[in-house]
Amino acid sequence: MLGSSYVVQVAADAREAMRLRSEGEIALLRAQLNPHVLFNTLHSLLEMVRGNDDGAEEAIECFGRVVKYLSEHREVAAELVTLREEWRNASDYLALEGLRLGARLHVELDLDETAAGTQPPVATLQPLVENAITHGIAPRPGRGTLTMHATRIGETVYVEICDNGQAAMFPSVPGNGRGLSLVHARLQAHFGDAAHIHWGPQSVGAGWQVSIRVPA
Repeated sequence: MLGSSYVVQVAADAREAMRLRSEGEIALLRAQLNPHVLFNTLHSLLEMVRGNDDGAEEAIECFGRVVKYLSEHREVAAELVTLREEWRNASDYLALEGLRLGARLHVELDLDETAAGTQPPVATLQPLVENAITHGIAPRPGRGTLTMHATRIGETVYVEICDNGQAAMFPSVPGNGRGLSLVHARLQAHFGDAAHIHWGPQSVGAGWQVSIRVPA
């Protein structure tokens, strides 16, 4: 009986430790939403309202969706969301960045419907597109292009985020970028070796590429 009680207690402690770890990691990822970007976005929204811009209402709704998605509380058991939800949030975030960068940002998104139902951890994509914008496209003179593509092959979903901005901004080994390393750790925690993330300079042309592989 004592042995059984010990095993049950150890299992409960392990679950509690995982809960606290997951909540802490989600909080850190939420903090990745750059305050400078938020300030500039609010300024852009204010200018749109003052100028009676027809797109002001839609832009404000977009801003509200991003803040709500990243700030709402989720139980650890419900931390996994559909790739479609992640895609929508990343799209909203990119739309807000478009307010700041204007014609300097060109976005190409391609979500394979057969991949849309897979379930990554919440806030997987947003830190990756934010890194692409902040370190790749924003410092680049002239127009920059960000592409995000997701497809399913068999029982595996592949997501690629590429930009044609400043390469050599990140290390190619996971662990040195806080947002990137947290995404990597959470994918490993949920899916083990079935998940993989890699980043580095694109093999062809300038820019950076992040590739994710998760179970369908």
